[in-house]
Amino acid sequence: MIPLPDSIRFRELGESYAAALAELEAVCFPNHGWSAEDMRNMFSQNAFRAYGLLEGSGLAAYASLFHVADSIEILNIGVLPERRCQKLGRALLERVLRREAETGILRAFLEVRVGNTPAIRLYEGLGFVRTCRRRGYYADTGEDALLYELALPQPL
Repeated sequence: MIPLPDSIRFRELGESYAAALAELEAVCFPNHGWSAEDMRNMFSQNAFRAYGLLEGSGLAAYASLFHVADSIEILNIGVLPERRCQKLGRALLERVLRREAETGILRAFLEVRVGNTPAIRLYEGLGFVRTCRRRGYYADTGEDALLYELALPQPL
């Protein structure tokens, strides 16, 4: 597991982080990020979880997901632009997957835009396997989506 700098802490996030998550969404996904209201609505659903890397009082990176039976669907992962290429996305996702496996989650699923090469490298580097391609999936660009799956190791 990639170590975190001393200045960064990993934690599960609650609804009080809705505005901070929306701000990071706007930076990471300017044309289709979720609003603070969207985030609050997500937190009202029992299946929703969000995890973050906190630096000082700010959010450097986050991941959101849904629990579906014994699996998780990773919804979004965002890293501040000035903190990219520092392996924070990988460090975050490693911790999220470990935490979820410890609770009995068996599989992780996600989708990614075919043109998002850094994210694809991250997922494949963590062992995710491509299972499907959805042609023209993203309405805003007509871009294809790639679907990935990972079997999570279970604690003994």
